[in-house]
Amino acid sequence: MKNFFRFALAAFFLSSISFAQALPPSVDFTLEAVNISHENKNAEQLGARPGDVVRYELTLYSETENIIDYTSQVNVAQVLETSEIIDTGLGVLQGNMLVYPAVNKSAPCTHTFSFFARVKPDCGSFESVSLSWEGQSVNVPLHCSLTPTGPASNGTFAFALIAGIAILISLAFNRKSVAS
Repeated sequence: MKNFFRFALAAFFLSSISFAQALPPSVDFTLEAVNISHENKNAEQLGARPGDVVRYELTLYSETENIIDYTSQVNVAQVLETSEIIDTGLGVLQGNMLVYPAVNKSAPCTHTFSFFARVKPDCGSFESVSLSWEGQSVNVPLHCSLTPTGPASNGTFAFALIAGIAILISLAFNRKSVAS
């Protein structure tokens, strides 16, 4: 009797699990890497340096077949060695895998999965970062020896500019009060 209940309980749990479906063969993919720190330019051509933010984006297109219970996942191990993922785009980071929720769409349809990664200041000895996703690949050259760019360096520049203006204003007022 105990075995019957164990079997019934196991059967119940197994029947409640939904399995991800494979994509229909007619679905097309595009994979892009865009350097958003440099006016959304193609990161495969431009590359990235410390502080740059790169958007990786996989887009699915289906003209004739529905996308049913499709779960996308991408191995981001090499991205994590050189960059910090700052936005998972609804995905969940599980170890080295970025896993997205299941997609259900009726044809014709388009769906985009994306995430953002900022190149670390110490991107090391890597010459590039490669990412493969659903049979597509991108390769972003890394320029680790160049001066960091991106939001952090822009903030430093803005602070220095404001401090310089404040000093000039202070000197102008000091001169005016000395002349009086």
